[in-house]
Amino acid sequence: MHNILIIIWSIFAISVKAQQYPFEKFQAIKYKEYKNWKTILNPRDSMLMAREIIIPEFENKNMSLKIEQELKLSISDSTEYSELSIYENDRKIKEFKVDTRSISEPLPFLIADINGDGLNDLKIIFPNYGCGAFNYYCQVVFLFQDRRKKFNEKIYTDIFEEFENKPERDFNHDGKYEIITQTFQNFGKHNYWLFNIYNYVNGKLINVNSIADYPIMIPLNSYTVSKKISKMKMKEFEIKSPVK
Repeated sequence: MHNILIIIWSIFAISVKAQQYPFEKFQAIKYKEYKNWKTILNPRDSMLMAREIIIPEFENKNMSLKIEQELKLSISDSTEYSELSIYENDRKIKEFKVDTRSISEPLPFLIADINGDGLNDLKIIFPNYGCGAFNYYCQVVFLFQDRRKKFNEKIYTDIFEEFENKPERDFNHDGKYEIITQTFQNFGKHNYWLFNIYNYVNGKLINVNSIADYPIMIPLNSYTVSKKISKMKMKEFEIKSPVK
């Protein structure tokens, strides 16, 4: 049922693309964008083995970053995933796991100071590229840099609407950009997009819905906040953290 509803919604959305969600009136973050992901094939059978991207002069002329996505398969349950490794000047400084599929080629690599601390942060989106409703989900990976030049990863599942990145917005004009999450929510025999907003503070994604009277719920066939649900009721669906 969810698959059918989302397919109907996507067809409708094409005709009303000129409309905007309420948060799109706020200033959007500006990224440096890198698209040159390099595919690495297994020399024995030419199967996809890994991808990598190099960011030259990341913080200064002497510092380059390489991010490598190595494709893996869990033997116990045949589940695909990726190991992401970060290299600074060819020295591995971090490694972590992301739930992805082998066909899930990442979007362009994004760099910006998201939390307003003067340091560059990283963002990668891995689409699912599946069937039906599954096609609308993605893995969002944030890598927040700290004063020690280390990266703290925050990973969660989000809606991959319109097959593009959902940029962070500055809701309260303080120079810190709020992260907007989008999830599927059922209520009263109807289906909605549920939007929550977060800041990265002291190593955690903190819910800051209160700065803009969020969360908001929007019917799948609309860009306008539902008038059939009270703001008090919407607050019952607040998600404290997108990270499980």
